[in-house]
Amino acid sequence: MDTPNPALAAFLELFVKLLADGTFLPVAAGLVVALTAIFKRFLPDNISSAVLALVFQVIVWIAYVVAVQLGYGSQFDTWISTITTIVVAIAGLVGSSFLATRAYVYASDREVPLFGYSRASRRLAQKAKMLAETLPNAELIQLIDERIMAAMQLG
Repeated sequence: MDTPNPALAAFLELFVKLLADGTFLPVAAGLVVALTAIFKRFLPDNISSAVLALVFQVIVWIAYVVAVQLGYGSQFDTWISTITTIVVAIAGLVGSSFLATRAYVYASDREVPLFGYSRASRRLAQKAKMLAETLPNAELIQLIDERIMAAMQLG
């Protein structure tokens, strides 16, 4: 593999820096960060977050330039702020639902009670099934009745 030309590498680095600095819009920074975080989740790992952010930043900047040329600069700022709020809210809602489901499944698989909820009924059913395989019916029924009465007194 050839070593890159140092002058070309320096030029490209300067070009990317100028592009990033020249297209930066403070009003769109939140949207660029939110879109980068969302899309980074679904794209391959070999795509850099910085490159992805720069792509979104340039797209938003082009839209801004077109809006200003058409006389819609202030409306563009309002729309960007609105879209940023919506994207962040939807991402938070979907993310929290996803994480809550994952946390519940994880806790359920490991028999961990969540927020005071007891999994005693599941454990009791598992023990009853195990006992049903080993004890005769009359003894099993008596044992289950005793356990249910004890559980009711504790509850």
